[in-house]
Amino acid sequence: MHKIFFYHMPKAGGTSINSALKNTFDVSCIAPLIENDSVGHQIHSGQYRSFRGFDFYSGHYGTDIFDAVADGHISLSNFRHPVTRIYSLYRYFRGIEVSAHDLSQRQYAAVRRAKDACFADFVATDDEAVSIYISDQQARQLTGSPWALQKEIDTNAAKARIDQLAWFYVCEQPEASLAWLGEVLGIYSIPVLNVTPQTSVSEELKACEDTILERNQIDLALYKYAMDRLNSGV
Repeated sequence: MHKIFFYHMPKAGGTSINSALKNTFDVSCIAPLIENDSVGHQIHSGQYRSFRGFDFYSGHYGTDIFDAVADGHISLSNFRHPVTRIYSLYRYFRGIEVSAHDLSQRQYAAVRRAKDACFADFVATDDEAVSIYISDQQARQLTGSPWALQKEIDTNAAKARIDQLAWFYVCEQPEASLAWLGEVLGIYSIPVLNVTPQTSVSEELKACEDTILERNQIDLALYKYAMDRLNSGV
Protein backbone atom coordinates (compact mmCIF):
# COMPACT_ATOMS: atom_id res chain seq x y z
CA MET A 1 0.00 0.00 0.00
CA HIS A 2 1.21 3.48 -0.85
CA LYS A 3 1.88 6.03 1.84
CA ILE A 4 -0.09 9.15 0.88
CA PHE A 5 0.10 12.91 1.33
CA PHE A 6 -3.02 14.70 0.10
CA TYR A 7 -2.78 18.45 -0.60
CA HIS A 8 -6.44 19.26 0.09
CA MET A 9 -7.59 22.39 -1.74
CA PRO A 10 -10.75 23.89 -0.19
CA LYS A 11 -14.05 23.59 -2.10
CA ALA A 12 -12.70 21.37 -4.85
CA GLY A 13 -14.08 17.97 -3.89
CA GLY A 14 -11.44 17.39 -1.26
CA THR A 15 -13.67 16.24 1.61
CA SER A 16 -15.04 13.42 -0.52
CA ILE A 17 -11.56 12.45 -1.72
CA ASN A 18 -10.18 12.53 1.82
CA SER A 19 -12.91 10.17 3.02
CA ALA A 20 -12.21 7.64 0.26
CA LEU A 21 -8.47 7.73 0.88
CA LYS A 22 -8.73 7.68 4.67
CA ASN A 23 -10.87 4.55 4.61
CA THR A 24 -7.96 2.57 3.18
CA PHE A 25 -5.79 3.14 6.27
CA ASP A 26 -5.88 1.85 9.82
CA VAL A 27 -6.62 4.69 12.23
CA SER A 28 -3.19 4.27 13.84
CA CYS A 29 -1.55 5.15 10.52
CA ILE A 30 -3.44 8.42 10.03
CA ALA A 31 -1.74 11.65 11.05
CA PRO A 32 -3.63 14.03 13.35
CA LEU A 33 -4.72 17.42 12.03
CA ILE A 34 -1.61 19.57 11.80
CA GLU A 35 -3.08 22.97 10.93
CA ASN A 36 -6.18 24.33 9.26
CA ASP A 37 -5.72 28.09 9.08
CA SER A 38 -3.20 30.92 9.26
CA VAL A 39 -3.33 30.95 13.07
CA GLY A 40 -2.19 27.33 13.27
CA HIS A 41 0.45 28.04 10.65
CA GLN A 42 1.88 30.88 12.70
CA ILE A 43 1.90 28.77 15.85
CA HIS A 44 3.94 26.00 14.20
CA SER A 45 6.42 28.46 12.66
CA GLY A 46 7.63 25.84 10.21
CA GLN A 47 8.30 23.19 12.86
CA TYR A 48 6.63 20.05 11.52
CA ARG A 49 9.12 17.23 11.95
CA SER A 50 7.40 16.06 15.14
CA PHE A 51 4.51 14.96 12.91
CA ARG A 52 6.65 12.47 11.00
CA GLY A 53 5.96 8.75 11.11
CA PHE A 54 2.42 8.42 9.71
CA ASP A 55 1.33 6.75 6.49
CA PHE A 56 -1.51 9.12 5.63
CA TYR A 57 -1.51 12.92 5.74
CA SER A 58 -4.44 14.97 4.50
CA GLY A 59 -5.31 18.60 5.04
CA HIS A 60 -5.05 22.13 3.79
CA TYR A 61 -1.30 21.70 3.87
CA GLY A 62 1.52 23.04 1.72
CA THR A 63 4.86 21.84 0.50
CA ASP A 64 6.41 23.11 3.73
CA ILE A 65 4.65 20.30 5.60
CA PHE A 66 5.17 17.73 2.84
CA ASP A 67 8.91 18.37 2.76
CA ALA A 68 9.10 18.00 6.55
CA VAL A 69 7.12 14.77 6.94
CA ALA A 70 7.31 12.86 3.66
CA ASP A 71 9.17 9.56 3.74
CA GLY A 72 8.36 7.71 0.55
CA HIS A 73 4.86 9.19 0.38
CA ILE A 74 3.14 9.77 -2.94
CA SER A 75 1.43 13.16 -3.23
CA LEU A 76 -2.11 13.83 -4.45
CA SER A 77 -4.18 16.99 -4.89
CA ASN A 78 -7.39 18.44 -6.31
CA PHE A 79 -8.20 21.30 -8.69
CA ARG A 80 -11.17 23.46 -9.62
CA HIS A 81 -11.53 26.58 -11.75
CA PRO A 82 -10.70 29.47 -9.39
CA VAL A 83 -13.83 31.48 -10.21
CA THR A 84 -16.30 28.75 -9.28
CA ARG A 85 -14.13 27.52 -6.42
CA ILE A 86 -14.02 30.92 -4.74
CA TYR A 87 -17.72 31.50 -5.29
CA SER A 88 -18.42 28.13 -3.66
CA LEU A 89 -16.09 29.05 -0.79
CA TYR A 90 -17.94 32.33 -0.23
CA ARG A 91 -21.31 30.59 -0.19
CA TYR A 92 -19.94 27.91 2.14
CA PHE A 93 -18.67 30.58 4.55
CA ARG A 94 -22.01 32.37 4.49
CA GLY A 95 -23.94 29.18 5.18
CA ILE A 96 -21.74 27.57 7.81
CA GLU A 97 -23.10 27.65 11.36
CA VAL A 98 -20.60 29.17 13.77
CA SER A 99 -21.21 30.26 17.35
CA ALA A 100 -20.95 33.95 18.14
CA HIS A 101 -17.90 33.23 20.27
CA ASP A 102 -16.08 31.33 17.53
CA LEU A 103 -17.05 33.91 14.91
CA SER A 104 -15.26 36.56 16.96
CA GLN A 105 -11.98 34.59 16.86
CA ARG A 106 -9.14 35.49 14.52
CA GLN A 107 -9.26 32.22 12.58
CA TYR A 108 -12.86 32.95 11.58
CA ALA A 109 -12.17 36.44 10.21
CA ALA A 110 -12.78 35.38 6.59
CA VAL A 111 -16.03 33.65 7.55
CA ARG A 112 -17.15 36.76 9.41
CA ARG A 113 -16.33 38.90 6.38
CA ALA A 114 -18.29 36.60 4.04
CA LYS A 115 -21.35 36.74 6.29
CA ASP A 116 -21.21 40.55 6.44
CA ALA A 117 -20.28 41.39 2.83
CA CYS A 118 -21.73 40.94 -0.62
CA PHE A 119 -19.68 38.77 -2.97
CA ALA A 120 -18.27 41.75 -4.86
CA ASP A 121 -16.91 43.29 -1.67
CA PHE A 122 -15.62 39.92 -0.43
CA VAL A 123 -13.46 39.28 -3.52
CA ALA A 124 -12.27 42.88 -3.76
CA THR A 125 -11.13 43.30 -0.16
CA ASP A 126 -7.49 43.82 0.76
CA ASP A 127 -8.07 42.20 4.18
CA GLU A 128 -5.24 39.67 4.53
CA ALA A 129 -7.50 37.24 6.41
CA VAL A 130 -9.62 36.97 3.25
CA SER A 131 -6.79 37.34 0.73
CA ILE A 132 -5.22 34.15 2.09
CA TYR A 133 -8.26 32.26 0.79
CA ILE A 134 -8.90 34.07 -2.49
CA SER A 135 -5.52 35.07 -3.94
CA ASP A 136 -3.57 32.29 -5.71
CA GLN A 137 -4.03 29.97 -2.73
CA GLN A 138 -3.26 26.82 -4.69
CA ALA A 139 -0.05 28.29 -6.09
CA ARG A 140 1.02 29.18 -2.56
CA GLN A 141 0.07 25.69 -1.38
CA LEU A 142 2.33 24.13 -4.02
CA THR A 143 5.27 26.42 -3.34
CA GLY A 144 5.13 26.87 0.43
CA SER A 145 1.95 27.23 2.46
CA PRO A 146 -1.65 28.12 1.61
CA TRP A 147 -1.68 30.05 4.89
CA ALA A 148 1.07 32.55 4.07
CA LEU A 149 0.85 35.41 1.59
CA GLN A 150 4.02 35.22 -0.49
CA LYS A 151 5.11 38.35 -2.34
CA GLU A 152 6.42 36.29 -5.25
CA ILE A 153 5.34 32.85 -6.46
CA ASP A 154 7.48 30.61 -8.63
CA THR A 155 5.02 29.31 -11.23
CA ASN A 156 7.51 26.81 -12.62
CA ALA A 157 8.11 25.40 -9.14
CA ALA A 158 4.35 24.98 -8.70
CA LYS A 159 4.08 23.17 -12.04
CA ALA A 160 6.98 20.94 -11.03
CA ARG A 161 5.02 19.93 -7.92
CA ILE A 162 2.04 19.10 -10.12
CA ASP A 163 4.32 16.92 -12.23
CA GLN A 164 5.28 15.05 -9.05
CA LEU A 165 1.67 14.27 -8.11
CA ALA A 166 0.81 10.60 -8.47
CA TRP A 167 -2.83 11.61 -9.00
CA PHE A 168 -5.08 14.63 -8.86
CA TYR A 169 -8.78 15.34 -9.17
CA VAL A 170 -10.23 18.00 -11.46
CA CYS A 171 -13.77 18.95 -10.47
CA GLU A 172 -14.79 19.70 -14.03
CA GLN A 173 -13.58 16.27 -15.18
CA PRO A 174 -14.90 13.82 -12.55
CA GLU A 175 -15.11 10.72 -14.75
CA ALA A 176 -11.58 11.02 -16.11
CA SER A 177 -10.27 11.86 -12.64
CA LEU A 178 -11.89 8.81 -11.04
CA ALA A 179 -10.80 6.48 -13.83
CA TRP A 180 -7.23 7.60 -13.18
CA LEU A 181 -7.68 7.16 -9.41
CA GLY A 182 -8.74 3.59 -10.07
CA GLU A 183 -5.59 2.97 -12.08
CA VAL A 184 -3.32 4.47 -9.43
CA LEU A 185 -4.91 3.31 -6.16
CA GLY A 186 -7.66 0.88 -7.06
CA ILE A 187 -10.34 3.28 -5.79
CA TYR A 188 -13.11 3.69 -8.35
CA SER A 189 -15.62 5.86 -6.52
CA ILE A 190 -15.72 8.52 -3.84
CA PRO A 191 -18.59 9.56 -1.55
CA VAL A 192 -20.38 12.86 -2.06
CA LEU A 193 -19.63 14.93 1.04
CA ASN A 194 -19.61 18.58 2.13
CA VAL A 195 -21.05 19.81 -1.16
CA THR A 196 -22.22 23.42 -1.22
CA PRO A 197 -25.64 23.36 -2.96
CA GLN A 198 -25.33 24.35 -6.60
CA THR A 199 -27.03 27.40 -8.02
CA SER A 200 -27.26 28.70 -11.54
CA VAL A 201 -24.46 31.06 -12.51
CA SER A 202 -25.60 34.32 -11.01
CA GLU A 203 -25.19 37.86 -12.25
CA GLU A 204 -23.30 38.42 -8.99
CA LEU A 205 -20.69 35.86 -10.03
CA LYS A 206 -20.45 37.07 -13.62
CA ALA A 207 -19.85 40.62 -12.43
CA CYS A 208 -16.93 39.50 -10.27
CA GLU A 209 -15.12 37.15 -12.66
CA ASP A 210 -12.52 39.70 -13.72
CA THR A 211 -11.73 40.61 -10.11
CA ILE A 212 -11.28 36.96 -9.15
CA LEU A 213 -9.11 36.16 -12.15
CA GLU A 214 -6.94 39.20 -11.53
CA ARG A 215 -6.18 37.82 -8.08
CA ASN A 216 -5.70 34.27 -9.35
CA GLN A 217 -3.68 34.47 -12.53
CA ILE A 218 -1.22 31.82 -11.36
CA ASP A 219 -3.95 29.56 -9.97
CA LEU A 220 -5.73 29.77 -13.33
CA ALA A 221 -2.52 28.83 -15.12
CA LEU A 222 -2.04 25.86 -12.78
CA TYR A 223 -5.64 24.77 -13.24
CA LYS A 224 -5.19 24.81 -17.02
CA TYR A 225 -1.88 22.96 -16.68
CA ALA A 226 -3.52 20.23 -14.59
CA MET A 227 -6.48 20.04 -16.97
CA ASP A 228 -4.16 19.67 -19.97
CA ARG A 229 -2.25 16.89 -18.22
CA LEU A 230 -5.44 15.03 -17.38
CA ASN A 231 -6.83 15.38 -20.90
CA SER A 232 -3.57 14.20 -22.43
CA GLY A 233 -3.80 10.96 -20.49
CA VAL A 234 -1.31 12.10 -17.84
